[in-house]
Amino acid sequence: TIYINGASNISIRGLSNSKLKLMYGSHNVFAKNSNNISISDVDITGGKDAIDVYDSSNVSIKNNQLHGTFSPNWDWADVKEGNTYNTMENQAIQVKSLSKDNSNIVVDGNDISGYFNGVNFDAISPYFLDNSVISNNHIHDSNDDGIEVDAQYRNLAIKGNTVYDVYSPFSSTSTDDTTGGPIDVYENVF
Repeated sequence: TIYINGASNISIRGLSNSKLKLMYGSHNVFAKNSNNISISDVDITGGKDAIDVYDSSNVSIKNNQLHGTFSPNWDWADVKEGNTYNTMENQAIQVKSLSKDNSNIVVDGNDISGYFNGVNFDAISPYFLDNSVISNNHIHDSNDDGIEVDAQYRNLAIKGNTVYDVYSPFSSTSTDDTTGGPIDVYENVF
């Protein structure tokens, strides 16, 4: 629905205390190769992914309502059976480093429900996500992970989140031998 590529200093937000409403886009908000992006006070319903951020730095994703339409009748096996990636595997917020190091990603104060995964941070080796925060989010009623970090990180804080009615509230895995850290996880309610 909203596509940002190679841009800087972009703000997407609701005005006058009302939410901007987006519905059923393949990627409702997609930003790649960009810098200084703010996404706040947006109400997103459905679609494959609510917010995707690829190869971008200095991104703020705050105070959004993200409500997917992932059917509770589908389960993990339906999505993963024989596929390395399936279009059913949607994310409310997905942040990826595919071709460069990225930094300063803030995901704060969002209400997230009804997606396969809530918040997913991922980086493909040898790239890192640096100096980022996942905080104060309310994540519930997702079919897989509430918060999933699948990559190399330096200085990642996961704090003050409330995550419930999900398969796994918090999952941290790395697909290679690259080291990083620290990753601090504290003051969450899982």
